Amino acid sequence: MQAFQNINESEYWLLDSVVEFLVFLSGLMVENIEETFNKKGHGLTYDELLDTLDRLFQAGDIIASYSQIERPPFSDSSFMPTKKEIEAAMIGKQSANLVYELTAQGGRKWESISNPNWELYYTPVYPEEIIKGEQCFMGGSRKILEEFLMFRLAHPFQSVNINSIEWEILEPWEATYWKTLPVGYQLSYSVKDIPHRSQEDSIKDSAFSRLFFDWKERNQWYTDPFDIIDDSI
Repeated sequence: MQAFQNINESEYWLLDSVVEFLVFLSGLMVENIEETFNKKGHGLTYDELLDTLDRLFQAGDIIASYSQIERPPFSDSSFMPTKKEIEAAMIGKQSANLVYELTAQGGRKWESISNPNWELYYTPVYPEEIIKGEQCFMGGSRKILEEFLMFRLAHPFQSVNINSIEWEILEPWEATYWKTLPVGYQLSYSVKDIPHRSQEDSIKDSAFSRLFFDWKERNQWYTDPFDIIDDSI
């Protein structure tokens, strides 16, 4: 595979997959991997995947732990698995609940070639007590959240309670489990779903979804250096 600043494409795929969330090692073996990860698959054979994971663990770019509810990342339970432990977790025979995550070093390596713009990054917040109809998002700039809110307000089948909209400044802001920034913003509001009632409603929903997708594409917060489009095709 193509090399890029000391990271090849398969290594980048594995680092990129845990930028926001931890991943089960067994999940890297699923047949519908593109659907599961919502991107192209790693394309590695069994042996290639095992060797690449082992190399990233040995380099200190990723670390493993046993999945536990509310277990904080980088906790004392994190460890570097042996190659046999990696393989056992991959095939699910043993340690099926073994997950992997970025280390601080791995995060910096991912950033060095992805060139993220954290002002464009936003993510949902899931409180411990989920109140029906309440939604919460945090992001790197008020601007990106304001644009997101405009789409929520324009949604044909959701009704946002204007009086429920609240803003909060986060200082510091824990953008991801491995990345903390000096400041971030939080948006919360309550919303009610409006049911679809006709084929015309479905058409409206599809049109809105396309507009929202186009907006997200224009505001990509980082670049995959290996996602190269051949203009000659």
